[in-house]
Amino acid sequence: MRDTLRAHGWDDGQAAAASSGIDPLAFHLTGLDQDTLQALVRLSGSLGLEVLTGDGWAVMAGSRSRLSAFARPWLVPPVLSQVAVDVGLALPPDPPRVWETARGSVALDRPVVVGILNVTPDSFSDGGRYTGLDAALAQADALLEAGAAMLDIGGESTRPGRTAQVSPEVELQRVLPVVQALIRRHPSLLLSIDTIKSAVARAALDAGAAAINDVSALRLDPELGRVVADAKAGLVLMHSRGTILEIASDTHATYGNVVGEVISELGAALALAGDSGVGMDATILDPGFGFSKTVEHNVALFDQL
Repeated sequence: MRDTLRAHGWDDGQAAAASSGIDPLAFHLTGLDQDTLQALVRLSGSLGLEVLTGDGWAVMAGSRSRLSAFARPWLVPPVLSQVAVDVGLALPPDPPRVWETARGSVALDRPVVVGILNVTPDSFSDGGRYTGLDAALAQADALLEAGAAMLDIGGESTRPGRTAQVSPEVELQRVLPVVQALIRRHPSLLLSIDTIKSAVARAALDAGAAAINDVSALRLDPELGRVVADAKAGLVLMHSRGTILEIASDTHATYGNVVGEVISELGAALALAGDSGVGMDATILDPGFGFSKTVEHNVALFDQL
């Protein structure tokens, strides 16, 4: 399947991700009472899984992606919750994944701690504390000492209530000296740049940044995707709606099905990134908790992450 998809023009990352979800698996379940068997047959049919049953046993088969949908004990009927747990534990682990960036691969077989360094005068949590170069470098060192594996540097706040955007020139004045100094101080350090502007992304990547974190998911500057692709950099696509001055508000937080719509809109962003030349293995998706969403939306997204 992987080779077939590659033959149709899919890149290695896309082909590997899709084929791993299609490959069929089967599980032999034993010790099931009649109520559990009946519930299993009903639910499996709705999920597109095949089930054979007998006296106290069942064989359930289907693609990895559909079995993964079953293995969510908080979504299945209570009588199936333990079966869902057991299937989830029995699913073979995914092959080790990596995130490809302009300065090397990041292993994703365990959590990666990213330290946030805001070099802005108005960020909601630490605005103004690290606008000077010495203060920014000291904070960077503190974050690395605390266990951060990489740093995300932001030169434009996304806090609610802002009334004016930051120009590319001002954003670069804030970000670029910090990137250059950190690369000199820590030559192997991976840096991502939180920006929605292709001009800022291009300059930061040229200075040694490894990835771009776009909180608009290419909506506000589609050229940014091509800049990332040309640099063979990593890309984070965060879901949001509206302008940069609106994304932290609930101005556009109107959803019929927040999970489905976030998936759909991130899917469109992922397609745009791919059309720009950014590979799947270089792309990370962020559901954008707190951006263009109410508390209830955030809870629903977290529940079905």
